[in-house]
Amino acid sequence: MRLTDPELAGPTVRLRPWRPEDAPALAAAWADAEVSAHTRVPDPATVETAARWIGGWRTRADHGRALDLVVSGVDDDEVRGEVGLGPIDWARHTAEIGFWIAAPQRGRGIATEAVTLLADWAIGELPLRHVVARVHPDHSRSWRVLAAAGFRRRGRLSSGHDLWDRPVRTADRAGNPGGGGTGC
Repeated sequence: MRLTDPELAGPTVRLRPWRPEDAPALAAAWADAEVSAHTRVPDPATVETAARWIGGWRTRADHGRALDLVVSGVDDDEVRGEVGLGPIDWARHTAEIGFWIAAPQRGRGIATEAVTLLADWAIGELPLRHVVARVHPDHSRSWRVLAAAGFRRRGRLSSGHDLWDRPVRTADRAGNPGGGGTGC
C-alpha cells in the first residue's frame, strides 16, 4: 500500500516530508546522545548518510514500508524533530510509531502534538488496528508523550522495551468504511 504525504498541522507544529536541505539538521540530531540512545541511528551518522536516508524516504513511503515526517513549526520549516510510522505490518494491521525532538525544542509539548497528529491520521486513514511504540523502561519523557497522545502501556517485550499501544476503536473509524477497526 502506497503511503501518501499527509498534510498535518496542529496549533504549534506541522508535519512535512523530508527535503535534501534538511540533511545537516538530521545529522546533528543523530549526533545527539539522547536521540542515538533511544532510536536507530546509522553508522556513520554524517551529513552524507543523512542525505542518502532522506533520498530514500519517498521509496519507503511508495512501497508502504514507512512514513517519516519532519516536525516543524506551523510558520517555518525548521527541523524540530521527526515522527514516523515504520515498520508497518499490513498483514497484522499494525504500525510502529517513533519520534525524536531536537534538544533545544524538548519540553515544549512538540512531541505530544506531533505523535497525536500522526497517530490520529494513521488511525483515521489507514487500515490499521494498532499503532504501537517500543520505549526503553527508563525513558520517562517518552512515556509521558505516549500517554498524553492516547497510548497505553501493554507490557514488556523480550527486548526489555515497554510496549505501548493505541488501538483503533470503532468510533475512530466513523465515516471511514475502509477501516473496520477493532473495539477495545
